Amino acid sequence: MRSAPETSSDRLEYSSIGGAELGLSLHEFETSLRIDLKTSVAFLEAHQPTSERGGEPLGSSRAVVPADLAVQLREVLDDIDLGGVPRSKRNAQGRSTIRLKRTTDGNSSEAVFSNRDLDVRLGLGPLMQTLDDIVAFVAETPYQAIRLSLQAMPGATGEAFEIELGNVGSEPVLLPDLVALGRRSASHPHHWFGVRIAEYPETPAGYTPPPFNWMRVEVGPASPAPAPKGLSRLEPGQALALLTCALRKVASGVRHLVQAIFSSYAGDAVVDGRVVIRGRALSTALRWVPR
Repeated sequence: MRSAPETSSDRLEYSSIGGAELGLSLHEFETSLRIDLKTSVAFLEAHQPTSERGGEPLGSSRAVVPADLAVQLREVLDDIDLGGVPRSKRNAQGRSTIRLKRTTDGNSSEAVFSNRDLDVRLGLGPLMQTLDDIVAFVAETPYQAIRLSLQAMPGATGEAFEIELGNVGSEPVLLPDLVALGRRSASHPHHWFGVRIAEYPETPAGYTPPPFNWMRVEVGPASPAPAPKGLSRLEPGQALALLTCALRKVASGVRHLVQAIFSSYAGDAVVDGRVVIRGRALSTALRWVPR
């Protein structure tokens, strides 16, 4: 049997883009996965959490795909003609555009369709499932990424919260001007840094809880260290901690839900060779009862 000719390069790009363009070349919902099919090295960029639960890193991840998943991916790819997939014409609001592009020795073929094209997704089921499994695996190895955490800090003038932004990757990263970002008003819902809080009372069995009515709490001046103006650099393992203003207009004795938010899409993606973190991140939510 004649063997297939050896290729010098073979890579796959898997991207999902949707929502408004909130920054230079960056949309509200944007995730991309690039895989070198010869070395199995995968690079993932995620700019928003997969859910509102919080705790996920924001930025990029990098890992070598496990051998079984790599073999599975190549097998399902060899059974699919990406260029023959019908190109979607569905581009209504709320729909994401999915692009699959394979480039082998400079020759490319791609499929472009909507997340609402169920017939196309069904036909590509094994490939999409394999790619989603790879995304989940790679996301566990942050490369250039931060993670938010939050804790309550009782004080003499009222309770506040400490937000920690930590570099959980293996490379240095840059943060935008947190002082300027924290002063964004409610008219800039996609560009802000601080804490959101909402009443979260116990709901009787059989009743649907009401929607959250979120209130914003800004970062205050009395932080452990003054918030740096301009870009700030975080080395791997390094963290920056900031305190919010003291909370006063909250109902005592009522359970609340509290989350830290980092949301920034503006500015350059790279400065002096370093990645600037862009996108949206949430801390794991705290259940908090003010005194």
